Amino acid sequence: MDLKTEFLKEAKVIDAQRGYISVSSFNLRMKPEVLAAAAKLIADFFKNDKIDTVHGIPHSGNYLATAVALALDGQVRLHSSRKDQNIPTSWKDVYRQEVRSFTTSTAGMDVF
Repeated sequence: MDLKTEFLKEAKVIDAQRGYISVSSFNLRMKPEVLAAAAKLIADFFKNDKIDTVHGIPHSGNYLATAVALALDGQVRLHSSRKDQNIPTSWKDVYRQEVRSFTTSTAGMDVF
């Protein structure tokens, strides 16, 4: 799959002034072949590094992180983050980071 061709085919400018482009097959409605191709590119880029953990950022980033972990032959730990509610009690060290939404400009808190 050629990611550039797919991106250009699917991209829609939502707000040119802010530089906001929506590409549904790269976001919440990801096509499996796009996800696999992106994961392979990322895994190939980092193949000579000692990657032991892949961390996903909610929500669609968790899907990509899973695909990257699999593309790295599953020899890594997979961590996912979530919004600042319903934090599992098994999480010992919690890191909180304010994240501003690019699409809505509202602030939220992600936890890792």
